[in-house]
Amino acid sequence: MPLETKQAARLRDRALRHLARFPASSTRLRGVLERYARKLAAAGDLEPAAAGPLIEAVVQGLVEQGLLDDRSYARGRARALARRGRSRARIRGALGVDGIDRDLAEEALDQALADADDGEQALAVRYARRRGLGPFRAAADRAPRRERDLRSLVRQGFPLPVARAVIDAEAPDAIDDPLA
Repeated sequence: MPLETKQAARLRDRALRHLARFPASSTRLRGVLERYARKLAAAGDLEPAAAGPLIEAVVQGLVEQGLLDDRSYARGRARALARRGRSRARIRGALGVDGIDRDLAEEALDQALADADDGEQALAVRYARRRGLGPFRAAADRAPRRERDLRSLVRQGFPLPVARAVIDAEAPDAIDDPLA
């Protein structure tokens, strides 16, 4: 087996092991393979100049075989972040870091929130519930911590009117969470 083919096989094996354990976008997988290629190069098992084309060939092959799909990754990641109560802005940012282009990120985000009547408020409710903010806090602690709770939601990327609506709700039942 020629050296280049052997190294491509090692990179592909590493990629498949990674994909078996973690969902990944093509950009994330490239990063994993680049780190592995640096280790191989340091050990003298791979020429640094050959790493780039080999990595690109491995990633492209996995995309062509359907084992690596940025669209399905973006949808799954957007759904997971929405369940955790992340704002639209935070989800968009996380997908951008993962190398998902803006249009695909918007499509995934819209699909993740398709069932929600008021997507942003539903996400804020989910976040407030997870963190015990506003109406999810003990009644005696609500007033002194109102500003802190508002700041927490705004820092997460929620608009101030949405944050106020969630934090100022009388009881957890008073706010709808279509994602629940």
